[in-house]
Amino acid sequence: METMVLRKIGFGAYIKIFFISGLGIGVLVGVIIFIIGLLGGPATATFGQTEYTGITAGLLALLIAPLSGALALCWFAVCMYPAFFLFLKLSNGIKIKAIIGPARVSAMPTESGISSGSMMSPGSEIAAD
Repeated sequence: METMVLRKIGFGAYIKIFFISGLGIGVLVGVIIFIIGLLGGPATATFGQTEYTGITAGLLALLIAPLSGALALCWFAVCMYPAFFLFLKLSNGIKIKAIIGPARVSAMPTESGISSGSMMSPGSEIAAD
């Protein structure tokens, strides 16, 4: 892993990081509630006006918790992006350890009009005609 300085991040990339983190947290919470429901613990889930308990609550948690976690963290990311962007500007970036590789582009137009997958190297650009 290389140590790099993150000086700027696009809004879409910032949201993707929080969305994937929210999914992970939601899956973890859903699995925990599902296990509690399987073991007969006090697992409850309210969906609309109806309250479910036990295994049914665990199954609902497996479905709903990842989505709600992702949406909650996306909302948090949208609210925090201006502050994070300002922090990056004022602090001249933050050091991160990451493995950066080429982006996989699945449909690149060619002169013959046939699309083929290709690997782009870092720093390469696609010119728009």
